[in-house]
Amino acid sequence: MNYSDSLKYIWWGIGACGSGTMSQTLQLDFDLKCNNSRNTRGIPEGKEDYTLIVNVRNPYTWELSSYLDLVNGPEEKWQDGMFEQYLYEGGNETIINQVDLWEERMPDYFIRCEDMYSEILKIPNLANHKPPRSWNNIKDRLSNPAYRGKNSKARKPISEDILSAYWTKDLVKKYSGRYEELFKITGYNTDSWKTGIHWDGWEPLK
Repeated sequence: MNYSDSLKYIWWGIGACGSGTMSQTLQLDFDLKCNNSRNTRGIPEGKEDYTLIVNVRNPYTWELSSYLDLVNGPEEKWQDGMFEQYLYEGGNETIINQVDLWEERMPDYFIRCEDMYSEILKIPNLANHKPPRSWNNIKDRLSNPAYRGKNSKARKPISEDILSAYWTKDLVKKYSGRYEELFKITGYNTDSWKTGIHWDGWEPLK
């Protein structure tokens, strides 16, 4: 599990949510100790009162990214143009199951991967810490996540145009209900598939 004793927080990464870049940043600048894979969860014994921080992503882009990873990967089942079939067969269960995983312990803070730098500034354990590297360095690193997967095409940022090309009005009507609680808890905008605005007040980093 991943935690910091000096800053008293536990961090859970989740696949396709910027967890690779976030893990590296937390280890370099915020005293994170990674005892296993970055995408692990759990509360270490004796650290139950630590702040729990979890990486998340807009359910629409998260689901689409998971699909494109399969399209561009070794999985022969999925080809581009089958997004609706992918959703019909259940999509990425990890996304849908997140809320159930939080029932026992709701995270204290979420790091929404679309603007990880601004998100960590909302977390006192991190924002009040003096990192060994400059905050400008941290901002640059978090604003330009390094996707190191083999499938470079699948790892390109999902723009508003790409999002609305896959998530049509009909698909949103059919399938967005499965993410309803996730939208509510994490504050993502349910109209973001067409507006490109992930949450109220969100603006692309410049």
